[in-house]
Amino acid sequence: KNDLQTWYHKKFDHAIRTQENLVESIYMSFLREYILARFASEGEDFVYIQKFPTLRIHFPNNLAVSGGHKDGDYLHPLGEVNYWLPLTPVFGNNGFWIESEPGKKDFKPIEPMKVGQVLRFNGNQCEHFNKVNDTGVTRASLDFRVIPASLYSSLWP
Repeated sequence: KNDLQTWYHKKFDHAIRTQENLVESIYMSFLREYILARFASEGEDFVYIQKFPTLRIHFPNNLAVSGGHKDGDYLHPLGEVNYWLPLTPVFGNNGFWIESEPGKKDFKPIEPMKVGQVLRFNGNQCEHFNKVNDTGVTRASLDFRVIPASLYSSLWP
């Protein structure tokens, strides 16, 4: 079962739409302080950022997102960088699995992670997926994508 269409997601989407200034303000503060500073330290003066983060809720005995995939399979542009921010502790199968390099198929779990940690990864080219959450504990997280302007092409499909 896929958990992307739950009551929680509808509430989160509603909060984003009706309280856009508050949610956007918190999100932008986080991006400026942590994410944009990182890109600036790498010499990137401008980046494109996903407008709102995606909420993921991984309930016990369910999948948060079905099936292994690479974001590039869904026409995300090359050079896009994924960020994953857990809102609850991550351990066991309430996290997700990812290969270390594109095509390597050496999947390892992303765990343990604490609230407040952020994972930067190449979800565009590295396959990643969830397993059924057998921990008995719900995991909530936000994810979003960033692409440096130097790698962005307006010709991308």
